[in-house]
Amino acid sequence: MVLSEDFIKPLVDLASSFTGRKQYDTASQTKGTVGFDMAMPGDWNMPVSLVFNGAAQPSLNISGKSSDLAKIASGELSGPTAFMQGLIKMDGDLAFGLSLSNMFM
Repeated sequence: MVLSEDFIKPLVDLASSFTGRKQYDTASQTKGTVGFDMAMPGDWNMPVSLVFNGAAQPSLNISGKSSDLAKIASGELSGPTAFMQGLIKMDGDLAFGLSLSNMFM
């Protein structure tokens, strides 16, 4: 199997956003689940779930292009701005989503 850079880069960008102390502290204190439905290059979607500290609830689902989600993860684009511009869609516990904002700043 050969995976293109278009496939790998958004995943690496997302994972690298969790490397700072503030991100670690937020993740270690968070309980809940975030589901991502990432629209990938080539017209297919990749579902990814992040379960924080084994808790299923609260939960939030976020969908959008992998490139836009990577920009949010890297801090290049704010989540609220992406939501207001219609670049991402969110469904579920929005307050829980806001509590995760320290992970992406």
